Amino acid sequence: SIVGNDTLGTVFMDVLVIRGDITDEQKSAYLANKRMMRDLKRVMPFAKELSVRIVEYDATLDSLEKRKDERKYINQEAKALMKEFEDDMRKLSLRQGKLLIKLIYRETGSSGYDLLSNYKGGGTAMFWNTFASIFGASLKQEYVAAEETEIEFLIEHLKLDK
Repeated sequence: SIVGNDTLGTVFMDVLVIRGDITDEQKSAYLANKRMMRDLKRVMPFAKELSVRIVEYDATLDSLEKRKDERKYINQEAKALMKEFEDDMRKLSLRQGKLLIKLIYRETGSSGYDLLSNYKGGGTAMFWNTFASIFGASLKQEYVAAEETEIEFLIEHLKLDK
């Protein structure tokens, strides 16, 4: 057949179906990968949005002269964030919450602990990190792309990095 200026050969083949048993390990890996894709699709938008807002917050804070005005602005924005995202955050599973902590570091370059400490103070950061540790999580969790190859591959494959 001819397509444009190119001549292409055409081969007709019968449909070939290959079936076989999969091992429990393969099934487990498949299901884990499927869960990871679902979780990434769910939490990546939150991490992206936080990254954008942090840039906005820092720009606004740089323009404020008084510490009192900075505190007022931070408290106002914290309340707005809670109002906007609290319901969605409460619906996250523990696994999704832990993934979100990693992705926040990936998107912002700072751990959740550091962000809380910078904006709300060390005591608040310590409180929430202690609370997270009850569930086996840590707000100090860092994200090293070289160690998170599965997440990096899926983010690229799902085109979540745009």
